[in-house]
Amino acid sequence: MLHEIITINGVQILDYVANWLRSHTVSVSVAIVTTTIAIYGIYIGKAAKKITHNMNVIIRFAVYVFVYAFGIGFLSTYAVRYITKLLNNLDNAWLVTVICLVFSLLIYLANDEKQI
Repeated sequence: MLHEIITINGVQILDYVANWLRSHTVSVSVAIVTTTIAIYGIYIGKAAKKITHNMNVIIRFAVYVFVYAFGIGFLSTYAVRYITKLLNNLDNAWLVTVICLVFSLLIYLANDEKQI
């Protein structure tokens, strides 16, 4: 297969890259979640503003704190844990493939949202 083909001096490059990535799966998961939030976080803010535009400033502030501090904080904490578990359960070839595809998708989405 692919991981058996790509070797240099007897070292399988795919396994080397996968092992390096595996030791950094928490950082990769944080990067995936924070990039997604950076791309789509503005829509969450716009939705909260649209819902609370007629409300008192204190209630708007409370909704803002709840949505951003608790909502996104809670979501990102559990999303990072879940993505880390998913990545750690993948085989080496799939780990490298999935990480490359996810970041390629994030680049496409960021470009599509005029964030790059």
